[in-house]
Amino acid sequence: MEIGECRSESENLENTIAGLETHWAKRTEERNRYLQQLKRDHKQTITNLKRKVATLEDRAFEQARTFEAENRRCYDLLAQMEVEIQQWQNQHLQDSRVLKARNDQIERLHIEKRQTRDKIKTIAHAIIRRCLQCEDMTRTTFFSAVMIYVKQTMYELEQLERDLASKPAARPNDAPRAPIFKVLIYL
Repeated sequence: MEIGECRSESENLENTIAGLETHWAKRTEERNRYLQQLKRDHKQTITNLKRKVATLEDRAFEQARTFEAENRRCYDLLAQMEVEIQQWQNQHLQDSRVLKARNDQIERLHIEKRQTRDKIKTIAHAIIRRCLQCEDMTRTTFFSAVMIYVKQTMYELEQLERDLASKPAARPNDAPRAPIFKVLIYL
């Protein structure tokens, strides 16, 4: 090869190398701009995501606080309901005791009623026997005997009434004297 050709080729090579370097520099600059744009976009995306995460964290925190407040309120209501249930159970127990005492009193009254009825029958039978024994009893004597037995019966009935009136309704010893009421406030 000749020197001229070599120079020409060398110049072509240098031109080609210079063109490649220019092209390379241009492409590198474009690539650097593209990378800078990607970095800015990435930073912007990260910033937006951080903002969204912060918003979500604030919402989650607020929801957690609300849930905790509701949970506390529910537990307070449950505690109040347990107190009410206990009060109703105590009231039921007290009412059951009073009812049992009243039932016992009613049973005693029925027994006393039967006893009084038996006494009256006994007196009536005694009057009848008396009348049968004394066939020659005059009408006045008969009515006077009947009046004596009636007075005796009335006296025994009055005595029974006094006995019953002096006995107040029996209340169990362990039953409270008055019901206890408490006001419960629901929030």
